Amino acid sequence: MKTITAGYTAYNGHVFTQAEADTYNNACQDTARALKQASTGSALARDAWERAMARQHQLFTAIIYRSPTV
Repeated sequence: MKTITAGYTAYNGHVFTQAEADTYNNACQDTARALKQASTGSALARDAWERAMARQHQLFTAIIYRSPTV
């Protein structure tokens, strides 16, 4: 799994802080674990993997599109 480090610049110009990178990397790890379980062929595990992927995407977009704090 490729991780994001602080200073990573998203496609819209948002620069990740260390906290944002850590949070996103944790979501990526959750998705990787769910994928490993989904490889067993279980429908429930596959659904969990799909939800984890959706959460990972939602988190990424929430981070890069949030209003900057002043």
